[in-house]
Amino acid sequence: MAAKKQFQSEKMNILQNAVLVGLHFKEPGNTGRIDSEKVTGTDAELRSVRVTKMLLDSWEFQAIKSHRATWRNGYLRHVALPVAFGAPGMFVLPLTLLGKVEAAMLKFQQRDTELIERVCAAYEERKEEAKIRLKSEYDESDYPSPETFRASFRSWWWYASMAPSESLKEFDAVLYQRERKKFYEELDETIEKMKVALYSNCADLVEWMVSKLSDTDDGKQKVFGKPFDAKLEKMKEFMDTFKDRGGLIGFTELAPLVDQAKGLLTGISSERVKNNESFRNEMKKKFETVKSKLHSMVEYKASRSIILDE
Repeated sequence: MAAKKQFQSEKMNILQNAVLVGLHFKEPGNTGRIDSEKVTGTDAELRSVRVTKMLLDSWEFQAIKSHRATWRNGYLRHVALPVAFGAPGMFVLPLTLLGKVEAAMLKFQQRDTELIERVCAAYEERKEEAKIRLKSEYDESDYPSPETFRASFRSWWWYASMAPSESLKEFDAVLYQRERKKFYEELDETIEKMKVALYSNCADLVEWMVSKLSDTDDGKQKVFGKPFDAKLEKMKEFMDTFKDRGGLIGFTELAPLVDQAKGLLTGISSERVKNNESFRNEMKKKFETVKSKLHSMVEYKASRSIILDE
């Protein structure tokens, strides 16, 4: 009975202290069709064959895709929580992190705008290169005008309440009750999914740290530098925001290990672990202790195979 009351309390806590945040992107396609009649060397039915061509061989275009992947998967996924319901790209965000996340989202969007300007500035040049690269397969109609190309890029996000709208209740009480029941059933699944996600992220980061602090199989020290420092910052961000996210869903079991790992991060840098072997070995042993304790959390360890929504 106590566990049930706690779970009900967790659900109410989410509804009162969190919002849904959705992040979406729009960009033009970068492939065109090639007539299947031109395909040779196959005995497959041509109607079953699809051959495509890359329209723009553009590193500027790839930079946008990479930035947007970092925006969603490298940032938002690590400061918010996944949902088991709703459209892909939706996350649950504690209200205590709203200001911090909004400021970061605006910076990501500013960088996105800069990258869009860069790809648009190179558009005509990349089209000329495509004429040479694609030869007879080049088709001017595959390429929109510069104005249309620019308008094809967009990034946006929004915040929404998690519970069914009360206006639905006034419109159709039966439908409202059905949606309310479904929502609470899915919320049960969501809470467990959030806990698994937090555990998985924490375990992955700790395991990464142990791996980086360990020598290679041939006894050589691993390379440290900017990639290490970037991942270290991501690890610190996870630890700094855990209290808000873990507290939202009552994930008290993981909190002591997160605090322990967070304390170990003080003073760690690529330079220090690279040049101070005794410090590196000391940190490795301490993070191995945290890793061992994480692995003892059988319930969440066994659930790491759950596929989370994109």
